Amino acid sequence: MCVKESKAGKRGAQRQHSLELCTENELRSIRDVLNISSSGADNRDISDNGEAQSLKSSDIEQMREECNESSKIIEKLVENSKTFHTRTEYSQDKYLLKKEKKYFEFVQIRQPTIRLMADIFHRQDPDKIMGIRVDTLSQIISYSGISGFGNYMLYESGTNGLLPAAMLNSMGAGTEATLVHMHPGNVPQKQALLALKLPLEQQQRCISVNLYSVLREFYQGDKPEATNSADDEEKVEAVTEAEVTAEEQSEGFEPSSKKVKLDESPKFEIFLSIDTVG
Repeated sequence: MCVKESKAGKRGAQRQHSLELCTENELRSIRDVLNISSSGADNRDISDNGEAQSLKSSDIEQMREECNESSKIIEKLVENSKTFHTRTEYSQDKYLLKKEKKYFEFVQIRQPTIRLMADIFHRQDPDKIMGIRVDTLSQIISYSGISGFGNYMLYESGTNGLLPAAMLNSMGAGTEATLVHMHPGNVPQKQALLALKLPLEQQQRCISVNLYSVLREFYQGDKPEATNSADDEEKVEAVTEAEVTAEEQSEGFEPSSKKVKLDESPKFEIFLSIDTVG
């Protein structure tokens, strides 16, 4: 793949990319492609003063616009370098590797796996997967005893779907195991789970449940019954008071508004004697 800039001579401008299948020649070492065999004994006579390359920056930019293969650009750079062939072989390899990173851009398409996704997520942003590394994920799967039989429940607060994907992958396809994935929030995180592209029947055995909905159903489901029982108790008390009032009126009983005076509690006198020792 050769990278071209939309505007020549302006670094950082928007680039246009074209993807092509790599040939065996492009996958070979750049040293073998350019047939470089000579090298110097040491680098004592090399000075990094910026004058070793005879090509100007404008010439290099023009080559990047015209050349379709990055190996040709590196070949021109090597030919116009005054010090390349006097460098040691190790120094030449470093120079070629630096130019490869600058002018070569390869895209490798791979089948997603749990290990690959764990490495990518951890390298991009460890906080989004709670800092779980591959070894930690392996221990979680091992200690949990996930197999193709039984029902399992998982609660996680945000790992981009890495944990449920790892557990569902360990259960396997066409098994009897079921995973209940409990999560906070309205929508579960399933990035890693969807990236695996598991069979539909295996995906359906992962049941996502909102934890807050479960708690709300659990606590609010008992409230109406409690309210009804409280209302019934109030009604019973009201009926009892009404019956007592009716009986008192029928018997001619007049309630007294005066409070019954309680007997005064006995007073205790404490005598304190101090003996003076003469």
